[in-house]
Amino acid sequence: VKGRMLCCRQCGARLAHAQSVLSDEHCWRRPGQPDIEAAYYVNSLLPSACSTSRVRSTVLAQGPFEVADVSCAGCSQVVGWKFVQDRSAQRRHRNQAGRFGLVIDALNEVEEEGADAREPGLR
Repeated sequence: VKGRMLCCRQCGARLAHAQSVLSDEHCWRRPGQPDIEAAYYVNSLLPSACSTSRVRSTVLAQGPFEVADVSCAGCSQVVGWKFVQDRSAQRRHRNQAGRFGLVIDALNEVEEEGADAREPGLR
C-alpha cells in the first residue's frame, strides 16, 4: 500500500498521513519566530511521532484557546501546535480540541511504500 506522509523537514521522521490534513488555510507563529507561517489543520498524528509542551492559554483568530506546542519526537523541533480546549463562552470551535496545526515549512511530504492510509493516529 502506498501513502503520502508528512515528515519533519529537519530529521525526516514520519509525523502524519497526508490524508489526515483537513485544511491548508491555517497559520501560526512558531515560538521565537517573528513571521506568521502557513499551516495544515490536521486530524491526527502518528503514534509517538511528536511530543507536546505544557498547555497554555492564548487568543487565536477564532478566540481564546488552550494550546500546546508540538515538537518532533526525532529532533525536538517545534513543528506545530495542538488545540486543547476552546475557552470562548460560545464554544463554537470546540470540535478543534484534540486536533493539530502543523507548520508547512517544517514539513516535507513524501510518497512512502508500505504506508497504510488506515493507520490510526493520536487523538
